[in-house]
Amino acid sequence: VYPQTAKLEEDIGQRRDSARIAAQVVSGIGFLGAGTILHEGLTIRGLTTAASLWMVSAIGLAAGSGMYFLSSVATIITMITLVTFHTWEKRFAANNRSDRQFVRIITTNRSGAITDVTGYLSLNGVQVKSLNVKRDKEKNRLVLEVFLKLGKTAPESGDIVKGLQGIEGVVGVENMR
Repeated sequence: VYPQTAKLEEDIGQRRDSARIAAQVVSGIGFLGAGTILHEGLTIRGLTTAASLWMVSAIGLAAGSGMYFLSSVATIITMITLVTFHTWEKRFAANNRSDRQFVRIITTNRSGAITDVTGYLSLNGVQVKSLNVKRDKEKNRLVLEVFLKLGKTAPESGDIVKGLQGIEGVVGVENMR
């Protein structure tokens, strides 16, 4: 080994700044974690994903700095925690996906048609999360694509469809699930 080469390798090892690398990881993961958190009404989604991103980045930094035992233990604890919480969430969650429904309602194009439909839904404990209205000029009809959240007091899905079909001007109702 030439003396100049040994000196160069020593300088490269000393110029490495671990704090700068960690600072860039923290700012990047902060940006990604904030992007995974979604706010929809009173519901907040993505917190577990954001926390998992932070944990994986911390494990990566620990492994990169040579703390292999700590990284392995943290990985095992993280996996046990995520699997356990996922199981608990499926078993005990009050809100499940069956309380949400997508319905397509076809009605005549008349004044008050949308108000009648949304009024019926709100009176029956059904919350309209989104409403998309399309106009069919050829048949003089409105197509309402509605994403619904069924409340605890809402009737069964089939009863809601029957009730919607009973509204004046409603030609058809399709349950899209």
